[in-house]
Amino acid sequence: CNNNILCFYLLEMKVLNIVGEAALWMTRVGCVRRTQVPSLPSISLHRHICTTTQVFNKHAHNPEDENLPKVRNIGIMAHIDAGKTTTTERMLHLSGFMRTIGTVDDGNTQMDYLKDERERGITIVSAATTIKWDGSPLTSSNGSYFFNLIDTPGHIDFTVEVERCLRVLDGAVAIFDASAGVEAQSITVWKQAERYNVPVIGFVNKMDKMGADFQKCVDMIEEKLSIPPVPVQWPIGLESEYNTTLDLVKGKAWSWDANGNMTIEDVENGHPLYDILCDKQSDLMDTLSNFDDEFMEYAMDSMALPPPSITEAALRRCVLARQCFPILCGASRRLKGVEPLMDAIAAYLPSPLDRPPIQLAYKGSKESLDTHLLATGAHTSKNVLALEPTSSEDLVALAFKVVYDKHRGPLVYVRVYSGVLHARSVLYNTDLHDKERATRVLRVHADDYQEVDQISAGHIAALVGLKKTSSGHTLVDGRAPADLRKRVMAGIALPHTVFTCSISAEGVTDKDLHHALDCMQREDPSVHVSYDEETKQTLLSGMGELHLEITISRIQDMFKIQLTPGPMKVAYREEVVSPASVTHHLHRDMGGTIQDCVVGVRIEPCSEPTHTTIPDEVAFTFPEERSSLFSESLRIGGEMGSEKGPIVSHPLMGCNVVLESVSAVPETSAAALTTCMKEAVQKALKEADVRILQPRMALEVTVEDKDVGSVLNDLNSERHALVREVEMKGPVERVVKAEVALASMLGYSSSLRMLTSGRGNFSLEFSHYEPLTQTELEKLLPPPPQSNDEEKVEQKEA
Repeated sequence: CNNNILCFYLLEMKVLNIVGEAALWMTRVGCVRRTQVPSLPSISLHRHICTTTQVFNKHAHNPEDENLPKVRNIGIMAHIDAGKTTTTERMLHLSGFMRTIGTVDDGNTQMDYLKDERERGITIVSAATTIKWDGSPLTSSNGSYFFNLIDTPGHIDFTVEVERCLRVLDGAVAIFDASAGVEAQSITVWKQAERYNVPVIGFVNKMDKMGADFQKCVDMIEEKLSIPPVPVQWPIGLESEYNTTLDLVKGKAWSWDANGNMTIEDVENGHPLYDILCDKQSDLMDTLSNFDDEFMEYAMDSMALPPPSITEAALRRCVLARQCFPILCGASRRLKGVEPLMDAIAAYLPSPLDRPPIQLAYKGSKESLDTHLLATGAHTSKNVLALEPTSSEDLVALAFKVVYDKHRGPLVYVRVYSGVLHARSVLYNTDLHDKERATRVLRVHADDYQEVDQISAGHIAALVGLKKTSSGHTLVDGRAPADLRKRVMAGIALPHTVFTCSISAEGVTDKDLHHALDCMQREDPSVHVSYDEETKQTLLSGMGELHLEITISRIQDMFKIQLTPGPMKVAYREEVVSPASVTHHLHRDMGGTIQDCVVGVRIEPCSEPTHTTIPDEVAFTFPEERSSLFSESLRIGGEMGSEKGPIVSHPLMGCNVVLESVSAVPETSAAALTTCMKEAVQKALKEADVRILQPRMALEVTVEDKDVGSVLNDLNSERHALVREVEMKGPVERVVKAEVALASMLGYSSSLRMLTSGRGNFSLEFSHYEPLTQTELEKLLPPPPQSNDEEKVEQKEA
């Protein structure tokens, strides 16, 4: 008998006794072991059907798997104002998803839906959508493709949005401004794609802009991104004269009139553009032959560019291996070049089946710490589990984004890597070791959602009902095997916060304020909230002044809480320079019981994040059955004691807390051990040599040529910046690149506005931490308290 037919037959059964008879019959004929059939008298019909059919579902055929080769999970990434959202909006229009075209200037785009995004004209949060692409007139015969597309921010303050999206995407389109080329954030997002081994194609946008230079952009890509660019298109005309693009692979000329209407024609011998086509095709053939042996053999035999199918296949292999970087061009605002770009996404970027199998490691193991290898599927350890991206495998999904919806509550965006995720299913969060229920599954279009029954491997969706899951958490089926429930996927790398400000709220309860701040931290993991015990203030930390400003604005809009921010402060760090060892004795009445324990700890500098080490050779005096509980208590105490440094109570980094000894009476509680360990670490930090670190930033200032002198003077004299170079950007603009201490950049936006009459702009990106100089340390630390004798001398002199 056919198991799949029986499975679907059971799903159609409506009466409980029929299901029971079928299950018993299947047991008799050997389809299912008797232990797999539950007892029927007290079980509901829905639960019984789900339990019985689960035996077969893993191997049941899912038609969604047949469409996976046509699925593209892609992101649009670029420097701010390169045209990401504009390009995305044109894709939505050309795919038939929407009739009208939104523009960033008018504030009516589909993908920029937040109030702050439309008012400021920038993308703040990543927005996802799904579109169907039937192809351009040249590729319509290839069938339909489905793009799960994410538009990401371009401002450095919101780089975590790009990070967590690229973690779950299969490919990306990097967009460049034709007049600016490779800019600061272009390099940042390229490194993020490189971190997760994401294949990328390039699109040089704004070819109709003054100062546009396609060849210059290609040269900058080769110089700054360290990857061979391969132009697969060539523009005819620049700036206002741009209206035609040569397709070097297919030998076609794409032309657009002033209204965006497109025509395609063959470029054959005798055509005005034939010589240019042959010249550029020769360059393409030479470059591609260096990376693909199969293409080189074909090209050498024919002594000409092979047919489009051969060339596209070679380009696709090189893109998937990240050996080269195909470059296209256009002007998205006027619909020029967007259709060929969508064809290129289908032709060159990978489907979920083209990516390496997903890998999971045991939580807390050495393999789980190798996030780069684990995220790219390149881990070779035998302890790592690999799963193929098909619906027949066990369910594994990665949560990568949380959005707070005032009607639905938190929406958790997930990428399903294997298996099928059903609505109303019970999931298991392997990071939190806790169960969650996904009450609904939603397909996403920016801030609009469509409810579906299930989502299969290779797709992206939002889940309703998850109470605890956050970005970077791994989700499996609630009935998954025990081994799978112990494993996690590689999470998401989070950047350091560099700016801090105090916040206060009037006319709101602490409960409402904490709820709003918790929701914002869950939605944006680059936001950090803490409480200063000394000043009794709530502190909000983020990636920059703009980031904190928008975070406060969003809290006011979403939760109707009016926050008053304090002055911006720099998020310093403290670092242990030399080791120290102490022994701490706790003898205290806690909860009516005398607690007595002694802990010996050693703190030492390390290059890894601050952590606590409990060596196996440390002898515990408490009973063996409580060893695990007390060990965890000591670890928690070590983490609590090493949260902040001893100088100015800033976060401590690069510190290893080692437990050297511990002794306690049998009645000692876990809370007492935690307290003793915490106090021991704090005592050791006061005896160790600790220094304060300040964040150094990579600065780029874009100004007109006539303002360069005043900007350089301000950077050198007022901010003690280390100026690296001054680059040309177009005919009248210059880019000043420098390295500067973040503390000296507070309020720089106002200063730059005055220096350039509002024409300049700048971007800051975290570079590294470095120790404060003695002068900087004296400015930061409060003066030491004066003795009574010194006060009398000062009074006498006065």
